[in-house]
Amino acid sequence: MPADRDRWLDLLLRSNDLKTTPRTGWHLRGVPAPEGVAAHSWGTAMVALTLAEMSDEPLDRGRVLAMAVLHDLAEAEVSDIPRLASRFLPDGAKNTAEARALDEMLDGLPVQASWTALMDDYKTEASAEARLVRDADRLEFLLQAWVYRETTGNRRLAEVRTAYRDRTFATRAAQDLAEAILARWQTLDG
Repeated sequence: MPADRDRWLDLLLRSNDLKTTPRTGWHLRGVPAPEGVAAHSWGTAMVALTLAEMSDEPLDRGRVLAMAVLHDLAEAEVSDIPRLASRFLPDGAKNTAEARALDEMLDGLPVQASWTALMDDYKTEASAEARLVRDADRLEFLLQAWVYRETTGNRRLAEVRTAYRDRTFATRAAQDLAEAILARWQTLDG
């Protein structure tokens, strides 16, 4: 097998770990058998595509989907460090670790510069696509919290609902969907 194919295969094998890497924040909130990072990435991609379709803004859907799929790729190396835990790390430590992991994972691949640029855009929310994908990531979290609350009865997830009541999203479509989720959640909790 040519070296280039070996590097691509290495990337695929490393990223495959995301299928079994649990979203730690759900565990910390008492959710039994939480989703994996790959499931979250798929959910983010689906929400991002939906938001793009709901948007009146001209968006590069390929860029949107690439960002959504790649946004947690580095977690194959650094694992899922939830916000609940990252607050104990020095400022910027999580982002630095993820950038180093991504750089190592993509080393020698022809997409290294372009994928790194996509992730830099995502982190800084410099483009309309990045702002939409960040909204999708946050909205997917709220959606999953509601699903877990509904399916497990876990009342500890009410803190997520409370935190999102005052959250403002960058895109109107995300704001509208968040309000719809919160309204339905209200009927669940009364």
